[in-house]
Amino acid sequence: MTFRKSFDCYEFYERAKVGEKCTLDDWDLMKIPMKAMELKQKYGIDFKGEFVPTDKDMMENLFHAGFEMLLDCGVYCTDTRRIVKYTEDEIWDAINNVQREFVLGTGREAVNIRKRSVSDKRKLIVQGGPTGSPIYEDCLCLST
Repeated sequence: MTFRKSFDCYEFYERAKVGEKCTLDDWDLMKIPMKAMELKQKYGIDFKGEFVPTDKDMMENLFHAGFEMLLDCGVYCTDTRRIVKYTEDEIWDAINNVQREFVLGTGREAVNIRKRSVSDKRKLIVQGGPTGSPIYEDCLCLST
């Protein structure tokens, strides 16, 4: 299998202009839940009360289900109301060429994010907030 360099934001934008049209309600209430139910059955996904599964087979099944979800469903672009699709090669390229380290934030709030592996002993870094999600101006109010 040969891989090409992951596409950039310009390629994403081009695909977001021509992808399959879809309403947010259809995406949130139909496409994603229906596919999730299908994949849950296909891969026998059951957390059995565990928030983070530790069973190796379950972890493998979750990976395959997530991969298939991305491949089949793509990513919804709220700005264009279209679905951006990825090929299997593009997904593998992104997985195999993940950025190993980067700085998130600035000044005193800067945090060095490093790739972790299964059973990594380093403390988790929990990143919260609207990163990667739409946020509207009226939500950016500060209370005094």
